[in-house]
Amino acid sequence: MLKKNVLANFLGRSWTAVLHLAFTPVYIKLLGLEAFGLVGFFNTVIALAGLFDFGLSSSLQRELPRAQVSKNPNDARNIARAIEIVYWLIALCLAIAMFFLAPFLSHTWFGSHQIASSDLEESIRLMGVALCMQWPFFLYSGGLLGLQKQMRSNISMMIFYTVRFAGAAIVLQFAATPQAFFLWQASVGILQSLAFAILFWNAMPKAEEKSRFALSHLKQIKHFALGMSGIALSGLLLTQADKVILSKTVSLQDFGCYCLAVSCANGLYCIISPIFSAFFPKFSEMVAAASSETIALYHKSSKWMSALLLPIGTVLCLFAKEVLYLWTQNPLIAEKAAPLLSVLAFAIILHGLVHIPYALQLAHGWTSLTVVQNCVAGVVLIPATFFLSQKIGVMGGVWMVLSINIAYFTIGIFLFHKRFYPNETGKWYREDVFIPWAASLIIPLLARVFVPLDNFSSFSLAVFLVLLTTLSGASSATLAFRSETLQKVFLVKKS
Repeated sequence: MLKKNVLANFLGRSWTAVLHLAFTPVYIKLLGLEAFGLVGFFNTVIALAGLFDFGLSSSLQRELPRAQVSKNPNDARNIARAIEIVYWLIALCLAIAMFFLAPFLSHTWFGSHQIASSDLEESIRLMGVALCMQWPFFLYSGGLLGLQKQMRSNISMMIFYTVRFAGAAIVLQFAATPQAFFLWQASVGILQSLAFAILFWNAMPKAEEKSRFALSHLKQIKHFALGMSGIALSGLLLTQADKVILSKTVSLQDFGCYCLAVSCANGLYCIISPIFSAFFPKFSEMVAAASSETIALYHKSSKWMSALLLPIGTVLCLFAKEVLYLWTQNPLIAEKAAPLLSVLAFAIILHGLVHIPYALQLAHGWTSLTVVQNCVAGVVLIPATFFLSQKIGVMGGVWMVLSINIAYFTIGIFLFHKRFYPNETGKWYREDVFIPWAASLIIPLLARVFVPLDNFSSFSLAVFLVLLTTLSGASSATLAFRSETLQKVFLVKKS
């Protein structure tokens, strides 16, 4: 089941990444870089809207596998119904808020030279509608992950995302405006939310009683939900502050370039998110059952994260310019965005590596660590971003992102292990992270130093980078699982 879930999540995220890679250059060509900045801002709005999740989706994802251990379907369905009703009300409130914020954002926030204020205002209001329509989808997809129906969820998501991306490109052929783009997002969003609602409730365990709404059901999850809400609030203030601040302090064109680099770096989450989504419900189930196999699975899953993430992330860091050129076929944009992408990719590598410890931390119900860490970082880093962005432009936001993730990788990991697994810190850093990282770095670093790429055609460059990543991945996986590999070799020789 676990391998099937990881594969399903990987396929879903990979397909989403392919769609991003395929259609982002199309959107930039049809809309222009400045209007594409609005698309990037919309993605930021979706992320910031996570503040109003209040930990509900994570609570649902955690409670469903725990309910399966206790074998209480009535309780699970009642909690799901209560969260669902609240979630739809939040979606409506978000749309209303965007409607009234539109005049302020269009006239005083954005520094646009090509888009009229009236068009900006209309686009922002349509953003609110699109957000409202697709908001419930995040709850239902999280619920399906908690039920470990991840193959079903990802296949459906792949279908809707294909319609979303390809349909937007077709619509922009006839009306190349941000309003048309966001109207299409809203149309697909409501269909996706309703479809996932049906999938979720059909997958829920059957119960004798009809599910009903009651505040008492929300009180059952209030402590974990409040903790997750605190993580969302503090985390989003940090991880999205760079985009919010830069959308104000730099030109919309520079912000569009930054969003391009962010979109490319976020492709690494195609590896990170599937692994996290598969192991978080499993860890929740194992912690609830006090399983003795938790530590072994923890280290094995951490090694898998390293073996899969580090080779691709390392190549992206060292060959950012080449990757951007292959993607956009625009040497000027690639040149400008490459330094941003290199640092962002390194930051996301660090963020990805801490996802497995974070999943186990949440399975234990300890949310205050991340809340406190985020708040302390915010006091220092958010004001620094204003200063840095005014002095060095978009690179100010990049250095902020990197600083946050260095703190997660060092301080957060140490405190997590100290509380739950005090004897596992050294093993995690040494065997789960640094050994596979060193293995994944050697070949790409030698290639960066000694192989000239100026005369490579696009096809040759793509083949070279794929081969480089494959060799790096083979080295990383071999060393990460060297004990298992040696054991298999020994058994073969012995037989």
